[in-house]
Amino acid sequence: MSTKADDTPTQDETWKDGDFEVISSDNVKFCIPTHLLQTASGEKRIELDASAATITALLRITSKGFLSFDEPPSTRKYREIVDLVNFVRKYDCEAAGNFLLFAARTAPDHTRDQAVIRLLILVFMDDKYLCAELFDKYSQRFEWLQGDASSVFRGSPYGLFAVIPFRYFWAMVAANVTDPDDLPIEYMGKRKAGLSSPGSRFLHYMAIAEKRDDLAAGAI
Repeated sequence: MSTKADDTPTQDETWKDGDFEVISSDNVKFCIPTHLLQTASGEKRIELDASAATITALLRITSKGFLSFDEPPSTRKYREIVDLVNFVRKYDCEAAGNFLLFAARTAPDHTRDQAVIRLLILVFMDDKYLCAELFDKYSQRFEWLQGDASSVFRGSPYGLFAVIPFRYFWAMVAANVTDPDDLPIEYMGKRKAGLSSPGSRFLHYMAIAEKRDDLAAGAI
């Protein structure tokens, strides 16, 4: 969505001294120093299909190397993380993408939300192998995925369920990623096959999900 010619953008209070204007999809103007932007064109103004929240988060990364994980958990917060990752991938923002991957691999604290945000970054970077690494290192942060289906859904943050691709969610639950030691009964004979860690089990079920998605797509 672009801004209309007769609409006057709202000036962002933090970013108002730069020589390059960025207009967000919700009609907020950011005046940004050119050296913070990956642009070689002679333009001095651009309209982006990204919200002010996404642009603000990106500018925090590029200017300060900072991404806040500390806001209270909410569907809005999770969607903003997803929008940021999608923007970084769409416009091939390499430095910001590397920063997000680095941040996602740092140790989460003991709150569920810290682990959820890191997981969302890796999921929408579409890196199932780093997701598996997260489960192997910090399986205890995902204890809300343990139990029968009803308890899993009650314990899962709705904001996560609202945005995460279903194949990832299904693979996480099916793999029992919260338990680093005990295997479901069907795994007892497969320890030697390398399915004894939460990450390896997750990758196993992801492969099943991807195969079924491919079969379903071919049937349409």
